[in-house]
Amino acid sequence: GASASAGSHIGAGVLIASAAIVHAVAVIVYILFWANVVNAVNDNCDDDVYSYNQDGVDCDDLASGVGAFIGVLIWPIIVIDIATFCVELICAIFSFQAARAVRAQALPITAGVPVAKPVVSRC
Repeated sequence: GASASAGSHIGAGVLIASAAIVHAVAVIVYILFWANVVNAVNDNCDDDVYSYNQDGVDCDDLASGVGAFIGVLIWPIIVIDIATFCVELICAIFSFQAARAVRAQALPITAGVPVAKPVVSRC
């Protein structure tokens, strides 16, 4: 019936809203990961953990290489997650609006049987 359909729309809206929240949190985690990796490499350069004379590694090259590698991987993921979050948020809003519309159009129910409006004869 209509109430079951409205319940389905609400259930879909809740699931989609949950997925949107997960994608929003993922974007924050990705940005924090990227910032921490770049900072860790730069801190190691500043602390002379990697020195050219000791390890044969130029620290500036290492820092830029790691930053570029992580950046190439993570920024497209962040952009896709932001787009997914927006689409899921819109879908969740539409699901809740659809549930409200279905309930508004539903016939009243008495003892599990829809109550039809009386037909008025114009004879």
